[in-house]
Order: sequence, then C-alpha cells, then structure tokens
Amino acid sequence: MKFFIRMLFSLLVTLGFYSSSMAAAAISAKTPVASVEMGGVVSVNESEIRLLRQQLEDSRKFQEQILSAVYWSLGTLATVAALLVSFGWFANFKIYERDKVIMERELRALADANMAGLNSMFNMSLVKNTSELYKGLDSRINSAIEQYDRKQVGILASLEEKLDFLTGESRAGILLVKEEVLGLKLASQIEKREMWLKIGIFENALGCSLIALKLATEIRSEYLIGECLGHMFQDVNILTSKPENMVDNYLVANLIKELDLVKGSNAHVAAVIKTKVTTLVTKK
Repeated sequence: MKFFIRMLFSLLVTLGFYSSSMAAAAISAKTPVASVEMGGVVSVNESEIRLLRQQLEDSRKFQEQILSAVYWSLGTLATVAALLVSFGWFANFKIYERDKVIMERELRALADANMAGLNSMFNMSLVKNTSELYKGLDSRINSAIEQYDRKQVGILASLEEKLDFLTGESRAGILLVKEEVLGLKLASQIEKREMWLKIGIFENALGCSLIALKLATEIRSEYLIGECLGHMFQDVNILTSKPENMVDNYLVANLIKELDLVKGSNAHVAAVIKTKVTTLVTKK
C-alpha cells in the first residue's frame, strides 16, 4: 500500500515538472528577440506587443490546466488512499473475528480437557477413599465380632462347667440352672441383636430375634416370649421400610415356622408379625 502511494506521488511530480518545462519551452519559442545597438534604443512595434500578450494569456491558461490536472490527481490519490485504508480496516476486522473464533474454540477445548481430567481425578479419589473406608469398616466389624464371640464362649464355658457340677444335684436344681443358662443365652442374643442394629445389618438382627424367641419358648415364659416378639416386630418393620435390605428365604421360612408355635396371649402378636414377614423382599 505504501509502495503504491509513493508511485502515484512520483508520477504526479514527474507530470508537473514535465508540464512546466513544456510551457517554458513554448514561451521561449514564441518570444521575439529585439535588436539592440550599442548606445541605441530598443524598438518594438505594436504587433509584437499583441503577440507577447497572447503568449502570456496562453501561458496562464496552460498553468491553470496543469493546476486542474494536479488537483484531480490529488483527489484521485486521496480517494485511492481512503479505499486502501477502508480495505485494510475491513481485512483486519475479518482477521480479528477469525482469530477470536479460533481462540474461543481452543479455549473451549482446553476447558473441556481440564474438566475431563478433574472428573477422572475425582472419580479415582472417590473410589480409593470408598475402598479404604470399606476396608476399615470390615476390620472393625470383624474385630468386634471376634471379641464378642470370645466373650460368649467364655461365659458359656463357665456355665457349662457349672451345669456339669450341678448334674449330681436334684432335677429341680438342674432345671433351674438350665433356665438360667437359657436366660443368659437369650440375653446374649438380645445384646448381639443390638450390636447388629448399630452396625446396620438388620437381617442378622432379625436372626438374633428369632434365636431369642426359640430360647424364650423353651423357657416357657410368656413375658420373655412377648419381649422377643416385640424385638422381632421392630426388626421386621425396619426391613419392610427399606426394600433394599433383602432377607434370605431360609430365614423367612424359620420365622414363619417359629411364629406358628406361639400360643396363648402372644398368639395375636405372632400372627401380625407373620403377616408382615410374608411381605419381606427375599434374595433370589
């Protein structure tokens, strides 16, 4: 663009100089030469004066034509310069818009890549933390179960020793000790049920309630049977309120079988529990 402007300016300057030189040559060619004598006076007739005036008028018209040509050339040059400036602005605007679209596309791709990386890191961290949490929970549950089993084994062993010691006593004493042992076993199952409830394994808690009901039936205590049915009723309600906690078919069959054996004042409660047990979600 600058090169084109320089070429136009050089062309106009050359044209001006050429016109001026042509005008000067024309004037010099038409001007008459007067004869001068040493110590005399120059004589010029009237026809030569008219000729000089005509040449002066022609020179003035020619200069006006040259100025007009120069003005038109400058106007053309200004128009071309304005067009070139407008074209340059338009081209720069289009390039700016294209670069903006390309930059926006690249930034969006970079943001998507960063988001995908963050999601991947978050998922990996979540899986790792969940795995560690489950491992810690399993170890704590297994440790608690082992401690409880050791404690119960020691209690049962001491009771069995006491029962063996009392075998030589009267039958009434033996039955009393047996009821005491069954009562301790029942209390152990109730305690174990509370532990399973705290952990959140409600199927095992229902199994402990079933064993406790069997022990209470063997003791033949209506009070203990009613208490065990109350625990069982609570466990069944918890399981029916949470369908995701499925129950083993074998456990459901044993529950129905044991509830059918309940007689007396607790028979109605047993029937109600039996109706709820049939609605439990069983494992396939």
